Amino acid sequence: MISQVHVYPPLGALTSVREPTIRFRVYFVLGSSSEINADDGPGEVEIWTNMHDSAGWKGIALKPSLANHSGNINSELIFVDNTQIPTDHYIKCFELSIPSTIPSNRHFEFTVRWRRDSLTEWHWISEFGKNAHIVVYSNIPDPYQLPLNYWRRQLRSHILKIKSTTSSDYTPLPAIADSWRTSNTSASCLFRPKGEKNQNEKIPFCHLEAMERYLAFARKDKFWIIPQSGCRMLDLGNFEIVILVTELNSGVYVAMMPFSDDSTGPSSASFATSPDNILSVCVASLFSSASHEFNICVAVSASHDLQVAVKEVFHRVHLSLATRGISSGATAIANQQPTLQLTSLTKTMGYCTWNAFYHQVNSEMLVSTLKKIYMAGRASNRPLPKWVLIDDGWQCVDTYNGHGKLLDIYANKTKFPGQLEGTSAELFEIGIQRVGVWHALWGYWGGIDPNGPLALRYELERYHRRASSAVKESGDIWLISPKCIAAFYDEFYKWLRSQRVSFVKVDYQAAFETLEYYTSGASDKNNGSNLSEMYLSYYDAMENAALKYFGPGSIIYCMSQTPQIITHALCRSDNSDPNFRMVLRNSDDYFPDVPESHGWHIHCNLTNAVWSRVLESYFVADWDMFVPGKQESKIHSISRVLSGGPIYITGNTTDYMAQDLTQVAGGHSRILQCIPLLIDNNCALTDMTQVPGLLLSSTVLTSKDTVIVFACNVSSSAVVAPIDISKLCSTARQRSEQQSAQNGLFEPRIRSSSSSSFGSISNDVLYAVHQQSTDRVLILPDLEPLYALALQPLACELLTVANMLTFKSLDRTAILYAACIGDTSRYAGANIVERSLSSMLLHSIKGSSACIGGRANAKGTQLWNVGVQISLPSRKVVFILCAREASYVSKELTLIVTNVRVSGFSICDSDWWFDCNTNTLTVMLPCQADSQEIELSTRITISLCI
Repeated sequence: MISQVHVYPPLGALTSVREPTIRFRVYFVLGSSSEINADDGPGEVEIWTNMHDSAGWKGIALKPSLANHSGNINSELIFVDNTQIPTDHYIKCFELSIPSTIPSNRHFEFTVRWRRDSLTEWHWISEFGKNAHIVVYSNIPDPYQLPLNYWRRQLRSHILKIKSTTSSDYTPLPAIADSWRTSNTSASCLFRPKGEKNQNEKIPFCHLEAMERYLAFARKDKFWIIPQSGCRMLDLGNFEIVILVTELNSGVYVAMMPFSDDSTGPSSASFATSPDNILSVCVASLFSSASHEFNICVAVSASHDLQVAVKEVFHRVHLSLATRGISSGATAIANQQPTLQLTSLTKTMGYCTWNAFYHQVNSEMLVSTLKKIYMAGRASNRPLPKWVLIDDGWQCVDTYNGHGKLLDIYANKTKFPGQLEGTSAELFEIGIQRVGVWHALWGYWGGIDPNGPLALRYELERYHRRASSAVKESGDIWLISPKCIAAFYDEFYKWLRSQRVSFVKVDYQAAFETLEYYTSGASDKNNGSNLSEMYLSYYDAMENAALKYFGPGSIIYCMSQTPQIITHALCRSDNSDPNFRMVLRNSDDYFPDVPESHGWHIHCNLTNAVWSRVLESYFVADWDMFVPGKQESKIHSISRVLSGGPIYITGNTTDYMAQDLTQVAGGHSRILQCIPLLIDNNCALTDMTQVPGLLLSSTVLTSKDTVIVFACNVSSSAVVAPIDISKLCSTARQRSEQQSAQNGLFEPRIRSSSSSSFGSISNDVLYAVHQQSTDRVLILPDLEPLYALALQPLACELLTVANMLTFKSLDRTAILYAACIGDTSRYAGANIVERSLSSMLLHSIKGSSACIGGRANAKGTQLWNVGVQISLPSRKVVFILCAREASYVSKELTLIVTNVRVSGFSICDSDWWFDCNTNTLTVMLPCQADSQEIELSTRITISLCI
């Protein structure tokens, strides 16, 4: 009868508890409700735990919860979607909540057992060794009451000297004396590892003590950074760690990042691990001699906030590089070509050829496919791709594989008989507004053909390339000399511009680390001799030519998650123009035909946002394309909407029509750019693809009154688990306020502002919550209870949580509660709300979701006006409205909507309706012609009374 059992906190994982209460839940999914009665299933449920004694285990009973599948508003299962747990099944929940000060052991384990009654045997849920582990942080101090030396003590207890042959004890490792920066909420400093600082040498750095968990951002095959997490013992084998975050047993997060401030050339600094938590620093120059010495530093920061710790360590690296005058190399071009009028890659939906055609792409099939997509999309009023990326397969090369060599800069004449200009012209005629192309940093995967036309125009150098995950076999390779690379890129991008190409995706950027000097055979003047100069020259040439011919923000960086790229960004000035932001791939590739890769792709991107989100001033995170209409497409499309980066699809017309992309992009194919998602700390420090739990994240929308909670299941089994909406919302708002308060470095480019209003504001609070999968809207008096979700593998849920603004009437007898949750038919549709009328008039900034003024009319009936302004084309706008007596808040008053006005448009009564059962007012907006490229800014004013 019991088909599934779900335990929270999840079994087989370590969960840290920083809240005043430790909450346990066990959900039993029973069979068809027609076959069971109230006495079926478990009658007694216990957690079996050592929370009170490390050596002594005992059972603690859980109580049956009132939660069921009835949809009662007091039930914690109100958000369980019937498509995830069918209605003919029954969920029985058992719960236990204890103060976090109760356990005698701050680090304890538990498992779960159940039985039907006292006469039957116990059944154990987990296998041996699969217990849940809990770490309790019950006494985290107020940061504003900490002693001045608190943070120093935390770091001194964590980063210790490695034992010498003459010492039997670990002692604190001293930081550079004048490098400390301390505030109420964090502290940071620099360390200078001692030892031989030569090429490829491991420099012993420290022993890590008092560590509960770690999150290591490690290099995968030189090209990517992936998250690796674990508990207590940090031993990741041959992984090179770029950024390390540890959670101490005091509850403090420590972030560490090694870097080289060497000005002689680009170098890569990383951590290496070994047993007993010994940390070493490795350095590899790009690409000086082995005897060259490097200036190596380790930036370290500490905070009770994981994101603050990571932000501060990046800030220290930035300050150190700026102090030593190391620049990014990117320069402005005085004689820059006139900037093209371009569609932003992050504001409209795009299309990529790769997973649709791979290397077989040609002009005919590309134009034909886009024509069919446009015909189908226009017929069904669906959003259409506005830009196209022609991926690998268009160039003039000898063969399309990892050993293929570039013959010339032009397109393959067989595949593109009219060259790119002909293809671009046909695409523009269809409705495409921007065309870009792919190429590798040094031309093509296998470099330049030494016998081809390019070899006649440019001097080449020969190197040896080692095998890698991208190219499995080693071999010799010819590249354009650094003396000529600026001329090559100028010719290349000038030609692309003449072909009406306006952006590029530059791939294989970390490949310089696979090169070594050519030493086989006789000496040759064409053998390369300065890889460091090669690396710097290539980047300068590429970026300057792109700026000259395409304008700012015209490069997608791919296979480029390297320490060099990160420090390249950190070398930029504090006042980086947002238009110059790079588009940087945030994770490894998207593999539509590898089912097991999808959950990891989502987990990897969300976790990588821990560091990429900090650099939002410098680049936009790109989660790669996705194929619409597949089983996993919903989780990919929602996550990309919330990523803050570009959204682009691939595939054929059937794929395009198989999914309603109006949820992704609205009128004019505009996407709603969000502040990137912030992953829950417990999820960041756990590989959620291996744990039966929910991967949770959240973000604040343009109005601070609204938070999006994104929950997904990236594991291989179904999950029923609770979510702490209150915690996720408060964390998202707090992080947004921290970033909004910053000036210069890492300042977010999507501004948030607090609501502004007139009228008397009540202290009573209600929350409007919209569930995307069911389109259900609930008004909740409290977010503190746990609310459960049930999700199948690769399923996800969006909850839009709005803090309802409250206003008392002038005679103080009635309270109006109101929130605008935007277009509920779109993912993150609340982001269409630009500003309230009062915010616009008083401050002229984006801000609150609604503005309400109250007054009493002559008859004593209360009358309010509700105003909101939206900034993007949309089909509808939804308001949540209710009124209650001021003296008896639980008593709801009947609300009547008398009039709705939309500025600039004439709407009739049939264009809006108020559902008093759900308290929702829906306003349908006039459709805008797809050809209109206007910035819609519409005011909606509502009159209502009781």
